Amino acid sequence: MRRAAVVMLGAALLSCSNQSASTSSPPPAAAPAQAADLRVRLDLLLGEHVMIVAKESAAAVSHSDEYAAYTSLLATNSGDLSSLIASAFGNTAALQFTLAWNAQNGYLVD
Repeated sequence: MRRAAVVMLGAALLSCSNQSASTSSPPPAAAPAQAADLRVRLDLLLGEHVMIVAKESAAAVSHSDEYAAYTSLLATNSGDLSSLIASAFGNTAALQFTLAWNAQNGYLVD
């Protein structure tokens, strides 16, 4: 199921990037700095995602009271990722990303 979620996420991002590429104008001169900022922020949020899922998994296994807090934190992280995608690729891409991302989050810790 994880593989299906990753494939779905990749397909959503690919379709969004293809749509925006065909309708956009040439990038402005500041594009390299914006791209670098996007990558740094994306790396940070994805790194946080990995740590949250690891801690949420440990809390689920041990039936800890912290599980609910990590679930909430994962939702916040997903919202931050969606906002970042929206700023870079637009609201349509962000919506597609959010749907795919939240679906795969459901498969990570049951």
